[in-house]
Amino acid sequence: MPHPVVSIAEPTTPKAEYWSAAGIAVFHGSTDPTDFPPLDDGAAQHHWLGGFGAAWAECPAGAEGWCAQPLDVALMLALSGREQLLARVCCGEGAPAVLH
Repeated sequence: MPHPVVSIAEPTTPKAEYWSAAGIAVFHGSTDPTDFPPLDDGAAQHHWLGGFGAAWAECPAGAEGWCAQPLDVALMLALSGREQLLARVCCGEGAPAVLH
């Protein structure tokens, strides 16, 4: 099943670039606490989620692991044990409305 189109704006500030890269790192398996955005920073969550989504969208066809999962499932797996952050990025200021 092909991935849906993901349209994510390129980060334009060092902070945005940092959080986008951190989201990519988490998608690829990082568990470093510094790669997860703070609960009180919606902008960081937005860019982190953009990076995570971009990494998912770049998965090659037929890949396994999180690549084989729908984006929301991959996100839930990545944020296992971080339910407050999951709720924030899915429902709070950090959630971009760019998936279609």
